[in-house]
Amino acid sequence: MEDCGGGKELTRNEILTDRSLQTALAKSIRALHGAGFEHGDLHIGNILRDESGSLLWTDFRRTQGFDSLPQAAQMRDWGHFLAAIFPTPLSNLTNLLDSFSEKQRQSALQAGWHRFRTHHRNLDRRSRRLIRGIHPTVIRNSIPTGTLHLSGQPLKVGTHSTVTRLTDADLPSWIRKEWQPTRRLEIRDALGRSKAMRSLLAAEALLRRNFRAARPFAAGSRPGQGSWLLMEDRGNLLRLQDALRSVGPGEQSHLLRSLSHLCHCLHQAGVWYRDLKPSNLLVDPEASDINRFVLIDHDRNRFLARVVPPKCVIKDLAALLAGFPDQITNEQRGSFLQDYDASLFSAMKGRWRIALDREIGRRRRARKRPPLPPLQ
Repeated sequence: MEDCGGGKELTRNEILTDRSLQTALAKSIRALHGAGFEHGDLHIGNILRDESGSLLWTDFRRTQGFDSLPQAAQMRDWGHFLAAIFPTPLSNLTNLLDSFSEKQRQSALQAGWHRFRTHHRNLDRRSRRLIRGIHPTVIRNSIPTGTLHLSGQPLKVGTHSTVTRLTDADLPSWIRKEWQPTRRLEIRDALGRSKAMRSLLAAEALLRRNFRAARPFAAGSRPGQGSWLLMEDRGNLLRLQDALRSVGPGEQSHLLRSLSHLCHCLHQAGVWYRDLKPSNLLVDPEASDINRFVLIDHDRNRFLARVVPPKCVIKDLAALLAGFPDQITNEQRGSFLQDYDASLFSAMKGRWRIALDREIGRRRRARKRPPLPPLQ
């Protein structure tokens, strides 16, 4: 076949930021489908761009021809393509899906998220299979000798866990989190599934899904003796509640809108966080949209093969809303929910709000904070 060595592979970031490229891609995909062909493996690695800016297609081993291409085949192609650039808010895909009707747009997005979840669930299973043994120690990246034995400054000393910042004059700082055993022997520890191992696998799963998380470097566990995790130190970033307190109402609303997009993308990707409180989100002021948030504390994360169901969505959103600083008004909380998913918020109406208010109240009482007025 022809050598396209002069072609340059497209990147996810290029597609999300270059609106003219989005328009060209949409026209090229529509032309392929208009000719009656289903590509079958339509991800961004199979589209090149030459020096003149023209798009070149590669890898046709799964391509099928039809007299008239069925709608389902078109959606399969779009699902493969969108899955390669997810997660991102819908506003970043405007030019790609501009020619679609509302029904076609929803079908393409559903196909994309389904493909995204299926692909990453397979990758998650492969990662879990690599951790074997009764009490493994896993080192994912090269770390200097002696790092695991450094002493440091305690950041949090709790009943069940301790967080320490490890420092050395000649090395970057690290964060070490240790979990104490809660009983003499935990079955999950014996199977190599301690909290540290679950945190390491969950952080890597989030990074594979293009969400930002504190990068893990090593983890270890011993049955009946707890476990530990070593990860990068992101102490230069503000926690979400501190970031919200430090800015004015306009920037607060912008930050909350980006946060609602992040939550929606997490749940569409099948990520049920289960501990999505403001202290587990760090804010990077130099990034934008959902990329400005760095996620930490992953031992309770769950990765589902479907969209996160409403009862689990309520728990995640309630943890956020209950933990917001008191400067955030009830109107801003309502706008946050509308930005998350206006159609869901309207469809479930009273039942949705009552359940959410109840969960927020329960969490506020547990933290001995005053109750909030009901959501409007």
